[in-house]
Amino acid sequence: MIRRVFVTVLLFATANTVDLDSQKRDKGTNIIIETFYTPSGYASCQDPLQASFVCMDADITYSDTPPSSGKMRLLAPLYGEYKYIPPQRWLRALQYGAVAFLYHPCAPVEQVMALRDLAETCLWKHIITPYSGLPTKHPFALVVWGCVYHMTWVNRTEAAIWIRSHALQTQLSTLSSNGVYKSGLLHNATVLPGDVICPDLVLSHATKGSGVKENVAIHVATPAISIPVRSCDPTCPTPLVPLPQSHLFSLQTLLVYALFAFLVVLLVAILMVILAYMVRGCKTNKRGHSRYKPASSFFSLGTGSKEKAARVSIPEVGVPSPMPNEREILLNADSDEEL
Repeated sequence: MIRRVFVTVLLFATANTVDLDSQKRDKGTNIIIETFYTPSGYASCQDPLQASFVCMDADITYSDTPPSSGKMRLLAPLYGEYKYIPPQRWLRALQYGAVAFLYHPCAPVEQVMALRDLAETCLWKHIITPYSGLPTKHPFALVVWGCVYHMTWVNRTEAAIWIRSHALQTQLSTLSSNGVYKSGLLHNATVLPGDVICPDLVLSHATKGSGVKENVAIHVATPAISIPVRSCDPTCPTPLVPLPQSHLFSLQTLLVYALFAFLVVLLVAILMVILAYMVRGCKTNKRGHSRYKPASSFFSLGTGSKEKAARVSIPEVGVPSPMPNEREILLNADSDEEL
């Protein structure tokens, strides 16, 4: 029972703190894409593992990289782009039909911008985050519940076709509620009008027998930009393009800090009261020991049967006058009547 209460409090207190994963990260260099192959990637789907929730006091590991199902945390994240969010958090969003847009921390800047633009214009339920577990040959990935689309570069048309056929396919995809977890959130996802996935893209679909083809929107790939090789540390992945940061302090974090400050102030106040009582008691004891003894007190000087005891009288200081007797009261009353 005590452990359950402690875990519940810990879950609330760390609802907006970084939930790190247990992956091994090594330093690397920037990834340079020299050739834009078509198709740009491949999909891999499998039967989803049973979803289960794991408390904050236990670590979570995955056999697949990146994972598309399995164990996760209870609190779902807010949709949007993150400086970093671990898989045990964005897996919870995949249950609601969301798509996780992953990129390697050392991926080219222009390709990361293309991935971000694809996510923001396709659907509201999306998570954008760096993920160091991606191989350098396929530094981008689109993840839904049970499926992963690995990409060597961001081909907008191919990616949009895959998103349209795989996004919002879960039982909970009809729910329009947002998540709670937002540690590392850079900005929220914008709700797009209508229910169409990737509404700004008009994809080509040839109709057999009719000879009619819809309008075609082709994403022209720009030549690879040579970026000077520099040290890239995936241990602390950061966005390659600066974005305005918000939500620096969440409401729950502020409540935890306020509660901690209140407890500190309360403890200081209790200590001050205890100290005041101790000082007051010391002063009272000093006043009690400094009182004069009455004049009838005697101190015997010396010891032994043959020595005479010398009586030392202590003068009376501040001794109140004796109470008047009954006769004096009557005499005072007669004198008052004569007056």
